[in-house]
This record gives sequence, structure tokens and C-alpha cells, in this order.
Amino acid sequence: MHDLLHDLSLYVGQNDYCLIENTHGTSNFEKARHVSILDHNLGVDAMRDFLHKLSNNLRTIIFSCKECTYDEHGCPRLLHFPEGIQRLTALHRLEFTYCESLTSLPRGMKHLTALEILGIWDCEKLILMEGDDYPTRLRRLTIGFLPKLVSLPQGLIPSASTLQFLAIYHCGNLAKLPQWPPNLSSLPKLDILNCPKLLSLPKKMDRCTVLKD
Repeated sequence: MHDLLHDLSLYVGQNDYCLIENTHGTSNFEKARHVSILDHNLGVDAMRDFLHKLSNNLRTIIFSCKECTYDEHGCPRLLHFPEGIQRLTALHRLEFTYCESLTSLPRGMKHLTALEILGIWDCEKLILMEGDDYPTRLRRLTIGFLPKLVSLPQGLIPSASTLQFLAIYHCGNLAKLPQWPPNLSSLPKLDILNCPKLLSLPKKMDRCTVLKD
């Protein structure tokens, strides 16, 4: 995880990037455009206060409750996200990693109209609910190590016309993908690994003429 954050800081530049390990004692993130949160004591109330301090021009948020899978620390109090993320309409990249107690994604994600990259990794209690509260113009969607994931929500279908990379790794209970519409035309890369219950792809995926993998 530190390697990932280090690479991100080099990519976006030190002045634009902020690694936050204590949301209570840090104030220099308020003008940052790219932030990574690694606060083991983060709970719902603290998250609410934190979200309201972020700049409306924020481009990247990476939420991580651990540095790696073997880290004994976590965020046991971060069960869900409060209101607030929907105002970050310039957000381009959003990731959740090692959030072992998180049960649901933030509400209002459908308002993140600039969001193109969504990553969800190793959140063992997370359930992706049905509904239309999902980003509508994703270009990259990466999902991995979600044991409660049984099917991808139909709410992800609006991204069918923009999606260019879909990766699903190590989701042992995933058995179904959405019935993608005919406009799933821009997806050149589909990567699925170790999803033993997913025995077939939706029929309409054969209309994806640019699919390479």
C-alpha cells in the first residue's frame, strides 16, 4: 500500500497530494486535490466532519484502513459512510481498500458525474446494494476480495457506454454479472480471476466487438 501511495504522490506532485494518517490533527489537506486516508481510528462521525472539510476541486480519494492485508490495524468503527461525498463533483478517482468493517458504499455516488475510476478491494463485509446510486460514466472498475458479492448491481449498467476496463478478482460467491445493454461497445479489457461460481458471461457481451481479453 505504501508503494501505491508513494507512486501516486510522485505522479500528481507533492503540492497536490496529501497522505492523511490522522484526520483530527491534520489541516493541510483542505486544498489538496489528491488525498489518501490511512486513519485507523476513523469512525462515522469523524468521516462526516472530514468530508465537509475537503475541497470541492478534489480529484482523488483513496480510503484505506490498513497498509496491507497482514496489518493488524483497521477501522472497526467505520461501518458506513455519512452524507457528504456527493458534493465532490470534480472527483475523478475513488478507491476503498482494506475497509474490513464497511458494510455499504457512500450515498450520493450518482452525483459524482466526473468519476471515471472506482476501485473496491478487500472489504469483507461490504454489500453492493441494488439501486441507481452509482456513478454513470465509469471508465475503470476494479473489484477484488469481496466475499459477500453475489452479483454486480444493475445500477452499474449506465456506465456500459463508457467502461474501458472491468476487473473482478477473488470474489468466491460472485455468480452473476448484469445483463449489459447493446451499447457495451467501448470495453476492450475484461479481467476475471478466481470467481469459481461465475460459470458464464451474459449473452449480450458477445456484442462487445472491441473486447480483447
